[in-house]
Amino acid sequence: MRNFFFCLSLLALSLSAATTAEQLFQTAILPGAQQYFYSDDAALRANPLLSSLMSAEKSSDGLYSLPSSMAALFNMLKKAEAMELPVVKRSQLSIDWAGVLANPAALKKNLRYLAVLELDRLLPAQDIAAFIGKEAELIKQMGLECVFDGELNMLRIADNKEPDASVLGVAFFDDAELLMLAPPELLSNIIVRVRNGLPVAAVSEKLLEAKAQVPADRQFYMLLLPDDNFQAAIQEQAPDVPATQMMEELNTVCFSLQAAEKLNLQLSMEFNNENNAASGKAMIIDGFIMGMLRMYITQQLGAELPMLQTMESSLQGKQAIFTCALGAEDFKLLIPFFQQISKSMVERFGP
Repeated sequence: MRNFFFCLSLLALSLSAATTAEQLFQTAILPGAQQYFYSDDAALRANPLLSSLMSAEKSSDGLYSLPSSMAALFNMLKKAEAMELPVVKRSQLSIDWAGVLANPAALKKNLRYLAVLELDRLLPAQDIAAFIGKEAELIKQMGLECVFDGELNMLRIADNKEPDASVLGVAFFDDAELLMLAPPELLSNIIVRVRNGLPVAAVSEKLLEAKAQVPADRQFYMLLLPDDNFQAAIQEQAPDVPATQMMEELNTVCFSLQAAEKLNLQLSMEFNNENNAASGKAMIIDGFIMGMLRMYITQQLGAELPMLQTMESSLQGKQAIFTCALGAEDFKLLIPFFQQISKSMVERFGP
């Protein structure tokens, strides 16, 4: 255990490089990613509505659907916050679904992802060693294995009870101001590139263009950029569903959130031409979201939510747009409603 502490002490120091945290954050995106998430965590925590939502989530079993290695890591982050250690300032996640689409049965094994977490202040290496070393003992009691790779300076968290589950790799950069999470084989390649002063990856132009179109006042957004493999998989799973045909004409999807007095949500779908955008608006937004989904929520909750009165749809060139605003009254009913739906889905289909 003493050697484990020593290795962890070296971890944050050995991965420091001339590359800045900002550069790593901008380039640490999977080149073939079809999905990308960005979150200004500090701004979201400062919002009164969202802070109450996060508090409610902490008191619930919100990690039951995560892989055990990922759940263990998030539990560690929660404990770190409670101990007034540095918290996440902003984060991003890019996902490449190609392997999963080729073999859906091996989702946990084939999923390629790269997460980047930037902390609000530096975390000294000795604090990392003390904290993770203590947590490693608890993780071991859960049937997980926490191993430090001295050659790559990378932490691995594996589930001994699930040999087919993916292994989580964690690396610390810039004296632990920035963390990267990915499958170890992917993360090891990134570590080598950073050590050699090379960019993590060449980010696709399509993703860069989609990011540039997101309004600057959005503290959270998700981008979906379906490629040919993604389209083919959807077509194979639901060939006769009208919305599936519409997906073939879809270039990008952006869901974004502005946290203000209310939470202003926007769903934007960009199609390959204006006619398809009008059809997508009529079918997906007006027909499904503002029609069927709105009716279902009203029937299940037995109340007319204020958010339903704020729902609007519009067309802007090749974009079909849906907007709505959520307030405190909406959250009182929606939080337990969606928690129950999520739990039911996990019980039915498994994590």
